[in-house]
Amino acid sequence: QSDHARLSAGEALSGATIFDGDTVTTDSSGTMRIRLGGSQLFLLASSSTSLQRTSDGIHAVLRQGSVVMSSPPDPGIELQASDVRIRPKVGQAALMQVTLVSPEELLVTSRRGELELSIGGEEHIIPAETSYRVLVAPGEQGPQGNGAGRPPVRVARNRLLPVILLGVAAATAIIVWRATVSPDQP
Repeated sequence: QSDHARLSAGEALSGATIFDGDTVTTDSSGTMRIRLGGSQLFLLASSSTSLQRTSDGIHAVLRQGSVVMSSPPDPGIELQASDVRIRPKVGQAALMQVTLVSPEELLVTSRRGELELSIGGEEHIIPAETSYRVLVAPGEQGPQGNGAGRPPVRVARNRLLPVILLGVAAATAIIVWRATVSPDQP
């Protein structure tokens, strides 16, 4: 399904075939739903993603905006936003939303199922029914602006952990406060 969407160079029509390397873009009032086997991608307004087939399945790159992804267990699909790769945890069905706020910031929400998040060679688990703000440290750019000839820069390690710890501390404080308040007090 598509509404105010483009597929590579032309208008995206319902039932159109998407080929390896195609880019799908929605305008400010557009949406598009893409079926990829048992998985589905739903692009929200002002979003863009490109799709490539890999030996493991489908690799979708979110270039701007937001995408909702629904997948069955072991779907063989991975979403990349900035330098972050997100996929359903092996053996679990998942429903997630990823919003690329900027090249250095994204919001990842797991509505159902755990997610595996890879950033800078590190793996993190996003529990079901939680949202995380992921900050990606900008890396040094190579002569062509893509870091060519340089090893990958470790990103967001020191920023994701404090966000997780802050959430755990807040939850612990609320639980302790609730446990210490007497139900007899008005």
